[in-house]
Amino acid sequence: MKKLSLFLLGLFIYSSVWSGSDYNIQVVKTENSRLHFRFLNAWNDDGKVQVTGKISSASMIGNLGGHIDVAVYGRSGQLIEETTADYFPKVISHKNRRRGGARFTAELSKDIPNDAVIKVAFHREVYKPRPKPSHMATVAK
Repeated sequence: MKKLSLFLLGLFIYSSVWSGSDYNIQVVKTENSRLHFRFLNAWNDDGKVQVTGKISSASMIGNLGGHIDVAVYGRSGQLIEETTADYFPKVISHKNRRRGGARFTAELSKDIPNDAVIKVAFHREVYKPRPKPSHMATVAK
């Protein structure tokens, strides 16, 4: 019984959204995204809002690439500010999930009201092959 209580307490502490956040943070699910957002947190730091979190993959196959979209909406639903954030490491795989996931940080420049809603989503980028360089002479002789 004691082990079960400790397990449930640990499960309660290990939640998907950090409860110490100063703002309401919501995850927007996009199609074809098998990523999980964890440990989301947002706080006011000298007039700028910092948004941090981790992402990890639910499947064994990693994503090709992308970035995190962050948008702030007011009480009436109007867009206040939006930005993007990169994550590190850039390759998200199932193995990273065991290591804690990829981390991201976004900074919002405006002073955000406390009743605002911050929404985060993974924006997948489509792979674009680079064109072959063209030149007149080769250096591989």
